[in-house]
Amino acid sequence: MGIWNLKFLDRDEIEKIHETSLEILSKVGIKVDHNEIHEEIKKNGAEETKDHRLLLSDELVEEAIKKSTKKYSIYARNSKYNLKIGSGNLRFLSSGGQMWIVDPIRKERRKPTIKDLREAIIIGDALENINIVGSMVIPQEIPVSGRSVYIYSELIKNSSKVVFSWIEDPREAPYVLR
Repeated sequence: MGIWNLKFLDRDEIEKIHETSLEILSKVGIKVDHNEIHEEIKKNGAEETKDHRLLLSDELVEEAIKKSTKKYSIYARNSKYNLKIGSGNLRFLSSGGQMWIVDPIRKERRKPTIKDLREAIIIGDALENINIVGSMVIPQEIPVSGRSVYIYSELIKNSSKVVFSWIEDPREAPYVLR
């Protein structure tokens, strides 16, 4: 296996991405399906289009960036894996949320299982270069209602690092965040 050659962006490249992002946010906008959050963004200065997208002005985005926290910590079950975000260190996440996988034995595309989820978490936990263990897959045998709680329970049981997954059903958030 070869060694990756990482090339970091220079200031001009970063600025170009920022300028393009501002243009997209101000001309195309964002779609926010959560009514309460949609109204809050509007109240803070976003313009609503006929199709209910929110256009964010450059000033609105820049003000939000100024107000945002630049440094914070994320805590793991084992404190040796705690992360300081904004410290200048590069972090790696084992991506989460795949709805399909290719079976490593049969070489066929299939829906992921609970076993796949558990194995992916254990591998992510064992890999030295992974700082945040993601769920990697979403087991389709678990109903949507309750799935996020189950995934987080597996992440917490099988990893001592910082963990990450999506919460599919907002009603599950209080149970995941307890």
